[in-house]
Amino acid sequence: MATIKDVAERAGVGIATVSRMINKTGYVSEESGKRIEAAIRELNFVPNERARNLSRKKSGIIGVIIPDFQTPFYASLLRQVEIELYAYGYKTMVCNTVKTSDREKEYIDMLDRNMVDGIITCALSVEDSVYQMVDKPIVSMDHDLGERIPLIHSDHQKGGRLAAEHLAGQGCRKVIQIGGRFPVNTPSNDRYLEFERVMTEKNISVQKLEMEWNHIDYAYYAHFLQDCRDVLKDADGIFASDMGAI
Repeated sequence: MATIKDVAERAGVGIATVSRMINKTGYVSEESGKRIEAAIRELNFVPNERARNLSRKKSGIIGVIIPDFQTPFYASLLRQVEIELYAYGYKTMVCNTVKTSDREKEYIDMLDRNMVDGIITCALSVEDSVYQMVDKPIVSMDHDLGERIPLIHSDHQKGGRLAAEHLAGQGCRKVIQIGGRFPVNTPSNDRYLEFERVMTEKNISVQKLEMEWNHIDYAYYAHFLQDCRDVLKDADGIFASDMGAI
């Protein structure tokens, strides 16, 4: 396998010149550039990505933290995130926290130690302050970690309103709401607040089945709703998240 030294010797230039051209970190004359490109083709040289990233103090990896692979929403999200990151030249490393804060903290620590270049977090298992102490690129989804960290979220208020209006339009008068507001700072709480507001405005009864906010796996939902069969069978409408609906 050809090395950068082999390329330099074939092109008749120094190793540093080849490095500058590959990493685009400095001036290389047009003539030298052509000889280096020819040498790379002739030797079928493949740059050492790890070495290149080290020289740039980058890993080329973005960490994505999610609560659970089992949730259909996160499976779909991960697929799109990986496609977009790849288009920008990044690889994706996924952390499935399974409601364990230690896993989430380990990934945040990897960012702090330059093992990943940034983090997209969808998890809710650590205190906001853990993220706020890291001065590195972080994007949060559906969890407000403070004004310094960009927040991406759906229009949950509109979602709650659409759900309420649909059930009311179907003539529902005895509605079950599965789940409720999270005890954390997340815009998704607006979905339940707006749903309850609209239903109250329309004088429609809403009974809430409160769940543990950090349990989103299928087994927990199945067990919980099995115990609520008598309540559910008397309802004429149900408001639930994807896992609750399934």
